Amino acid sequence: MVLRALSILLTFSLLAATQVATAVAATTAEPDPTQVATAMAEGTSTAVTGASWVTRPPLNAPSAVSDVATLGLPNAGSRFAVLSTGSADALLSGPQTYSASVNNGGDARAGGSDRDAIVLKVDIKVPQGANCMSFAFRFASDEYPEYVGKSFNDGFIAELDSNSWTTSGTTISAPGNFAFDPTGAVVSVNATGATTVKAEEAAGTIYDGGTPILYAATPVTPGDHSLYLSLFDVGDASLDSAVLLDNLVVGTAAAGACKGGATIAPPPTAAPAPTQPAATKPAIFGPAGIVTAPSNKKCISRRNFRIRIKKRAGLTYIAAFVWVNGKRVATRRGSRITAPIDLRGLPKGKYTVKIRVVTSTGQVINGTRRYRTCTKKAKTPGRRPL
Repeated sequence: MVLRALSILLTFSLLAATQVATAVAATTAEPDPTQVATAMAEGTSTAVTGASWVTRPPLNAPSAVSDVATLGLPNAGSRFAVLSTGSADALLSGPQTYSASVNNGGDARAGGSDRDAIVLKVDIKVPQGANCMSFAFRFASDEYPEYVGKSFNDGFIAELDSNSWTTSGTTISAPGNFAFDPTGAVVSVNATGATTVKAEEAAGTIYDGGTPILYAATPVTPGDHSLYLSLFDVGDASLDSAVLLDNLVVGTAAAGACKGGATIAPPPTAAPAPTQPAATKPAIFGPAGIVTAPSNKKCISRRNFRIRIKKRAGLTYIAAFVWVNGKRVATRRGSRITAPIDLRGLPKGKYTVKIRVVTSTGQVINGTRRYRTCTKKAKTPGRRPL
């Protein structure tokens, strides 16, 4: 495959603060679907080729990425994804007595009874020899225990290649859902068997109850596919729920072993097909790295330059993200995106540029480089003539 280089456009705005922000573990609001999808696939060799929102409510923060170990996740990689009918980044912001209830302003789909629906579409390349797709998840809800056995509940649905669920009154129709409970219903506070919601399964979060770590699987064929992950409320927009998503795997299972339904046991899939091995994670800077950037040994005021992602055999890039002193200033996708970086006019100080490159296999390659700016040298007064 011929890989083309990406060049990232950065226009550095004037930053008043000159202190470098220290990165800490956090559950962070993340509106970018690629970041959410690749957090779910991080640590696996699954080839995520793209991601988008089918629908996302306009208010609050219904999607997030977390690098804080929570309820046994992540169990692959260092991050997991969170979708919510409220604020996903509030996952760890209070005790279980905290009321998780905000209105995200999400209208019903096609005149249905759902509210605050968020639907993530994840595009995946299934290699030859693979026949099973699976992921890990935990459902948590503030509707527990008051609304157990009631009709109006938040629900979670997973579908392959079509997003066709509908709602009408108290009825949820989801013929393509493969993350169903033992009765065939969507996972909610009414779920039964291994998917039953309990208070102890959400301990440490703001939610009053949750499921254990569950796995959902579905048969797939080689080629391009799309995974649709949906979380929504029915009948109202209060008392929020969340779904924690991790360990998106494409692999090979014995005939008949890859089945739908949420279970506490991982699907019996072997390692991904050998025709698509996981690529070795490269460095981001240096002679063998994938990013070229100016040296930070000299000050960089009054200069224009480019940060460029280099072609590398076996890697396909799907996105790049750039921060300056902890503030994200650019997100770039596609091929041959190029423009100058203007560093002129910055005040004297030190600035940290962080770059994150996401590959089609779900690899996340991070790197930082610290630059210092210059000031004009004062003119030395010459001697006056005698």
